[in-house]
Amino acid sequence: MIYWVILLFAIFYLILFFKLAPHVGLIDMPDNRKNHSGEIPLIGGPIIFLTLITTDFLFEFFPKNISLIVYLSSPLFVISVLDDIKPRHWSIRLLIQLLLSVAIIYIADVKILSLGQLGQVKDIQLGILAPIFTILCIVGLTNAINMFDGIDGFAGIYLLTSFSSFILFSGGLSIYTQTIVNFVLLISFFLVLNLSSSRFKIFLGDSGSMTIGFILGWHLIIFSQSNDLNFQPELVIWIASFPIIDSLRVMFERHNNKLSLFHPDRRHFHHLLINKGLSKNKSLAFLVSFNLILLITGLVIDTLKIYHYSYFIFLIFVFLYFKTIKFLKQ
Repeated sequence: MIYWVILLFAIFYLILFFKLAPHVGLIDMPDNRKNHSGEIPLIGGPIIFLTLITTDFLFEFFPKNISLIVYLSSPLFVISVLDDIKPRHWSIRLLIQLLLSVAIIYIADVKILSLGQLGQVKDIQLGILAPIFTILCIVGLTNAINMFDGIDGFAGIYLLTSFSSFILFSGGLSIYTQTIVNFVLLISFFLVLNLSSSRFKIFLGDSGSMTIGFILGWHLIIFSQSNDLNFQPELVIWIASFPIIDSLRVMFERHNNKLSLFHPDRRHFHHLLINKGLSKNKSLAFLVSFNLILLITGLVIDTLKIYHYSYFIFLIFVFLYFKTIKFLKQ
């Protein structure tokens, strides 16, 4: 019954925003960076976020800390929708992310206290650096997912597999299971439309990739820092690292070329794959496969409980990533 209610609200918002989008300018147009055809509504974010807000308001689906985080994300959602309609300077979004992160840290009392094990070091505690490190991680992941949303389906699939991994890595059911299932259901609903070639094809938009990415980041912190959930801090890198590493590399290259760190270009992994001659579908399959390998590796580490080797094993993937980038640039 619960899932039917969620789907009904999602369909309601789909119809509503599909009609509104052309009138308010919530449309994505093809250009030199975007090679899709036609005018595609940027309404995936509004459908997902407003369905979450509406159903939680009516039925209180979320635990209190998640509910607080979702509601506090509203200003970021609003500015992201406005940015989809008419691009704003990146500093506005960044400032809102910083302010919201500070608010959540001190109102919801959610922050990264421990990074887990590293070799013989049993527990890396952050101490007074916890708030600053938390803000850097949240802002970094939020913008990385947004910057990574450049090929049909990948941002949605990344978010889907990331939320699904909470159930796998935490060993099953918890008080957050209903929350995770809600996210998985709504993202799946979006992907069906996003990957279709029907007249109802839609994009996630900044309001989706940025707001849902922001909320994902706080889920990672809640799960990895809780004593009640069987989710180890060392597993976070296997979920969050792919978009972050790619975005950091791109920003470093932009800096070396004396460009703005947020200057739009075609330097991301998916751009390099397409430039190498791969079709959009093959590029998507490559990205999804790489991300799934990371998640499966994390799951193996979790199953074998070799958490103290997690960061060392991860360095192997970082090496493979940069070797792949070097090959694609040749």
